[in-house]
Amino acid sequence: MTRHQKKRLLLFLACSIFIRAGLMAQDENHCVARKSPKKMAVESGLLIYQSQCISCHREDGSGTAAVPESLVPSALVTGNKKALIEYLVNGKNPADGSGRQTASHIMMGNPETTNEEISNVLTYVRHRFGNKSSMVKINEVKAVRGE
Repeated sequence: MTRHQKKRLLLFLACSIFIRAGLMAQDENHCVARKSPKKMAVESGLLIYQSQCISCHREDGSGTAAVPESLVPSALVTGNKKALIEYLVNGKNPADGSGRQTASHIMMGNPETTNEEISNVLTYVRHRFGNKSSMVKINEVKAVRGE
């Protein structure tokens, strides 16, 4: 092997090592900020809110004439998580526990909504509209549903 060929081989090997090291660093995402579970739930909850809730509760959570229940700082939203989950799943009136729809609580239940969707949308609502409360976890939704 000539001296020129040896230099080219060494240069090729050095470049291969540096390129491989750079690709490995990219795979480990050293520069990417990781999202917290709450932030991911809030982002997913926003999409659910926009597709299923916004027509009645409005973009700002203030409600409409037909839905006077405002989500803007709301004791229902920031209070007992179990009551809030029951309200979303069953549409029941948490104030009297009757399950009847009253004039001020006309929201229908959502039994077909998945545990994850409920967890995410409630976490979103508990985080927005002036509400600052803890996230609703999937196991809390499962417990309310008896799963």
